[in-house]
Amino acid sequence: ESTLLLNPNRTQMVEALDRLRAELTPADNLLIFYAGHGYLDRPTGEGFWLSVDAKPDSQVEWLAVSDITRLLKASLAKHALVVVDSCYSGVLLRDAGIALDVGADREAELERLTQKRARKALTSGGLEPVADGGGDGHSVFTRAFLEALSENKKVLDGYQLYHQVRQRVVVNAAQTPLYADIRFADDEGGDFLFVPAGRPAIRQASAPSQSAAPSETAIELAFWQSIQGSRYAGDFQAYLARYPNGNFAALARNRLAALGEGEEATSTAPAPPE
Repeated sequence: ESTLLLNPNRTQMVEALDRLRAELTPADNLLIFYAGHGYLDRPTGEGFWLSVDAKPDSQVEWLAVSDITRLLKASLAKHALVVVDSCYSGVLLRDAGIALDVGADREAELERLTQKRARKALTSGGLEPVADGGGDGHSVFTRAFLEALSENKKVLDGYQLYHQVRQRVVVNAAQTPLYADIRFADDEGGDFLFVPAGRPAIRQASAPSQSAAPSETAIELAFWQSIQGSRYAGDFQAYLARYPNGNFAALARNRLAALGEGEEATSTAPAPPE
């Protein structure tokens, strides 16, 4: 099941992430692919994904990487992989990369990987700008990613995919993809597996049956929990726009008043990259 967001604003991105948090179960796997502009606030070390409405002098429409991490930590999905094709994408990762055992008993290794929670990221580079043009309308990184998957005929774990993508990228651009655990997301040493169509699935531990679709109340609660500690007025305005009479409407209005109608919700920063 896929959800495609083309040129979304920050509210649309947050709502999509909230729905994922509310709906996914331990029987699910989650792949997030972000291709767009990124920005690194060097004084704080915080990374951001920039929505279509992002402005260089206001963080209201910037999505913090820490918001993505919070979603992944709270999500019940067993395996999650975030693929990021943007400048400064390496801020999502732990400092050290990973390497997985690929010994003779490959099936046993794959089975072991499926039993453990995984929170991994594959990024187009580290803390630097990355190339946009790579042919066929894709960046160098995305083109390498798509080629590696389309040519694959076996079960591919995330580290193997990274190795193939890295080889293709470093010879065509001045950037080096990275692959590692996502910081602070409670990774337990598993990995995200790509299984070709028609191949028998890897054995997994039993998981709870798929639950019914979440109620609107559950979705509203997930929305509120994702923004209740925010410093950005735009988050609470977005909540009130969707739930003007919601369970947390009074709290949202109080929070807006405390923010001085958004005066603390913005900050001056250098212009994001074109």
